[in-house]
Amino acid sequence: MSVMQFPPRHNNMKAPTMTTHAKYANSIDPAYPVPLNEYKRLRTLQSLGLLDTPAENALDSVARQAASICKTPIALISLVDSDRQWFKARIGLDIQETPRCTSFCAHTILNTQLFEVMDARADPRFAEGPLVTGKTDIRFYAGMPLLTSDGLALGTLCVMDHERRVLSSKQRESLRDLATMVAALLESRKEAAAAVQLSLILHEAFDEIIVLHPGSHQIQFANERAVANLGYDSNDLHQMSLPLMGTDYPLNKLQKLCSDAVHGDRAPLHFQAINIRKDGSTYPVEVRAAVSSTGATSQVLLLVNDISERKMNEEQLGDLVAYDSVTKLANRGNLEVR
Repeated sequence: MSVMQFPPRHNNMKAPTMTTHAKYANSIDPAYPVPLNEYKRLRTLQSLGLLDTPAENALDSVARQAASICKTPIALISLVDSDRQWFKARIGLDIQETPRCTSFCAHTILNTQLFEVMDARADPRFAEGPLVTGKTDIRFYAGMPLLTSDGLALGTLCVMDHERRVLSSKQRESLRDLATMVAALLESRKEAAAAVQLSLILHEAFDEIIVLHPGSHQIQFANERAVANLGYDSNDLHQMSLPLMGTDYPLNKLQKLCSDAVHGDRAPLHFQAINIRKDGSTYPVEVRAAVSSTGATSQVLLLVNDISERKMNEEQLGDLVAYDSVTKLANRGNLEVR
């Protein structure tokens, strides 16, 4: 990973704050090197919503396992923020965060491989740092970056000791494996957060959201507004097929959407149809059909808007054009057409 190197920090320089992209670029603390993808990295980290949240048993367990395998008194899952490293999981350390400018992890996130410091007192980058000279008395450090699928190092899984030492090849391999597991968990949080955001957007933009079972016209999911509009109980609706819910749905084209998506054609399908309520009444809808893929499974997603009001307005506009508003007689243009 390429990095930008900065000159030593002067005493009158202030610590950075996370603001806008342009302002942030001018406020990076030059006491440590920063990845070229720093802005994107920080934006992704913030989007996870993990900073300053309570400890989680699953992550504490991973840190505990790292300490046990590497035989170190300290193990951390560290998230590297704009001007600090914050510990989501910590074993053997009482403090919750430290300044980024004095951290080992600020250096770990610059690369994709294990970063190991055998003797911090003999390393000029860390010899004068408070983690080394203070009561924490750190001599040894080994950390593996937590990398997302697009190469963003959000933090580290690291172990530390009060004695000078090195890890065995087996310990290094285990630390890499554990870091990969933590990174995958963080990545799933990122996808879940994106899914929630997308869901909020869709619910704002569309009246009804309906998902069909893979390879069929059977309804798998319908949001609350679809259930309310159609007048069915949610359980009943989930057992229905699309032909029973409405007319004018292009069933063959909808089925073809998934096969087209496999070959790279993910163009959505737009059409109008008629939905049929449980009581037999109908209402016109405009539908945008798209393919949603999860792994090897593809499903058709129907994003539906009730266009009853639009149709009514179009009819009224047509009447205004065709008939005189006072006499209610056909306009001359309408007579000529006839």
